[in-house]
Amino acid sequence: MNVALSPAEHLRKAPAIWLWWGAAAVCFLWARAIDQWRVEWTINAQYAYGWGVPFLACYLFWKRWQDRPAVPSIASEPRRLGCRLLFGAACFLFLPVRLIEVANPDWRLVSWAYLFLGLLATLSFLAMRGGLRWAAHFTAPLVLLATAVPWPTPLEQRLTQGLMRAVAGITVELLHWGGIPAAQQGNVLILANGPLGINQACSGVRSFQATLMAAVFLGELWRLQIGRRLWLIVIGTLAAFSFNVVRTFFLAWTNAAGGAGALLAWHDPAGYVVLGLTLIVLFGTAHLLQRRNAKADRSRTINAGDAACSFANPLSARRWTLYFAGWLVLAEVATMAWYRSHERNYVRQPAWEIAWPAEAGWVFQPIPEEIQLVLRFNEGKFAHAKAEAGQWWVYAFRWAPGRASAQLARNHTPTICLPASGLQLEADLGAGVLRIGALDLPYRKYVFERGPEKFYAFFCLWEERLPRVQAAGAVEDMSRRSRLQAVVEGRRHLGQQVVEVVIESRESADGAEKQFQRMLQKMIHARPAVDKT
Repeated sequence: MNVALSPAEHLRKAPAIWLWWGAAAVCFLWARAIDQWRVEWTINAQYAYGWGVPFLACYLFWKRWQDRPAVPSIASEPRRLGCRLLFGAACFLFLPVRLIEVANPDWRLVSWAYLFLGLLATLSFLAMRGGLRWAAHFTAPLVLLATAVPWPTPLEQRLTQGLMRAVAGITVELLHWGGIPAAQQGNVLILANGPLGINQACSGVRSFQATLMAAVFLGELWRLQIGRRLWLIVIGTLAAFSFNVVRTFFLAWTNAAGGAGALLAWHDPAGYVVLGLTLIVLFGTAHLLQRRNAKADRSRTINAGDAACSFANPLSARRWTLYFAGWLVLAEVATMAWYRSHERNYVRQPAWEIAWPAEAGWVFQPIPEEIQLVLRFNEGKFAHAKAEAGQWWVYAFRWAPGRASAQLARNHTPTICLPASGLQLEADLGAGVLRIGALDLPYRKYVFERGPEKFYAFFCLWEERLPRVQAAGAVEDMSRRSRLQAVVEGRRHLGQQVVEVVIESRESADGAEKQFQRMLQKMIHARPAVDKT
């Protein structure tokens, strides 16, 4: 005689396979998120600390697991349905996010979308397993992962450039008190023996985000109250800023007294000292803020005999989680199929190369090692010249096809690099197209200023292959519409070339643009296009 089993009794008889499928789906989403973030962690020293954040988050999760709340009784039907819907939404939204990511791997909005999906899937899965108390209990370790996500570019630029200018301004005052003549131009200190960029003297200002991560980690490690965690973040930020002012003053003083050689000798050791002192202040502050709470009673160990699931029907739970996990696999396959099917319509654009002028006045300079490490280009040259009515700086880079090539190419735009050298963006003059034989070269134009000086920047980003339907020479404006259009066209980045020209000129913007066009007419040689689908 067969007797019907209750849900709890069924779980005693059969393994909760749905838990494994659900956990696999959650891990898959986090793996995709980390795969998206790792490129920025690798090419951007500002986020290099991100490599350690997943391990720290896992450690904090394990610590939370030791005193997790007891599993509640079986939840009501509305709560079960809500958990399923949230978990399913995270899985289904993976497909559009993945499609957008492949076409726009440099778009930081995608990085934050992955964070949202990971948080939504994890918290809803935990709520299915142990109720809302579990979701709340494990939230803090997940928040730590948010500190490793690259910030939106406008916010990041405003913050870092503002901090650099503030450091430069304070350092100038300190140098004056020390009897050393100095002036500030944006992020640059003008000393008697030459300019000193804050991106050189105080790259430690990048420690702001790393300090934020360390403060969040220590606050959770010692289970501080929310208010005390905020105080820890504030104190850590002030410490990082103050130590960076001291470091900048020291390096500027060293440069004024001993020259560039002394600066190079002390640059890295000073950075390590700043980092060490900031961490010491953080640890000391966290220790002082730590509350002496009685140890919480550990929850009982959960075994197969407990009501281990908030679902009333474990077979239904297993079926739903299996569907969601299968959808993630299907979404990954569908994404690759979408782009491969569109690549049949790709054509190779006209190939071109730069023939650098042989006349006197052009000086080739080595590309700084830190720029090489950040951009990781396959080919690159930098030249400086005095031409016509002003000075020229010309950068030329090429990246072979690869997933990160788009991110690397766009990491050297004028709006990112020139402010770090003390220039301020005055205007974005939009797009233009330069006709060179059969080649239509798109570019964007900007105006920067430094005091009374005007600098005109021209940035050309060239993709080596495009869909047949896209016009050659079309300017990619990086708007949301343009990025989504790339998804519709199934366009992946398959190799880029960049030419960036900066002209210091007394002429108008139109005059500088004509100079730029005349020079590139001489420098760029187009070769016949090869149609390879």
